[in-house]
Amino acid sequence: MLVAGLLGALLSLAVLRAADHRVEVAVAARDLRPDAVLTADDIQWTRVAIDSGIERTLIRRSDVDRVVGSVASARIRPGDLISRRILVRSSGPHRLRSLGIPVTPEHAVGGDVQTGDRIDVLGTDADHAGLVVANLRVLDVRHRSSALGGGDEKLTVVVALSAREADALAPVLGSDRFVLVLATGAEPVAVPVAGSVSARSERVASTSSNAKPGNG
Repeated sequence: MLVAGLLGALLSLAVLRAADHRVEVAVAARDLRPDAVLTADDIQWTRVAIDSGIERTLIRRSDVDRVVGSVASARIRPGDLISRRILVRSSGPHRLRSLGIPVTPEHAVGGDVQTGDRIDVLGTDADHAGLVVANLRVLDVRHRSSALGGGDEKLTVVVALSAREADALAPVLGSDRFVLVLATGAEPVAVPVAGSVSARSERVASTSSNAKPGNG
């Protein structure tokens, strides 16, 4: 009886200690609307007593670097616990898109493109000759080799870009006639974006000036 009573006391003490276990987790410092990008300034810290199963869905200080830049998929009100379940990965930095450019090493500076580099895309087709987009930031470089182990290695260069730049780049990628130019640290250049009013006006003006007068 004495042993049973002692065991019961120990179990009760363990339960009380578990109930008093408090952890530091993130709460919203301000109102976050859907599609808001989470920043470090949006986070405050509070200590709460919480079940370990729920704790795994919340954000600890060690998680900050991984979640900053994520996008809220639902509204988070000030003081609400920030759950991983309502944060989704952002497509690119600074509200940009991300796009993978499939390319062979010989068309990508011999394959010497690295994460963090800046690149220009140069069209080599008659319909898209010249600089198409410039100074794109490289987010990742993925290597893919032939299943047979031959020399058919390809790269996928993932870049951050605006919607307009993606629109300009799409026809060039479809033609598969382009090269990547390493532009890290190079002098920035302005590129008329294909499809824009200014670019169309330039093409119309060029066509008009080169047209031959009719015989009528």
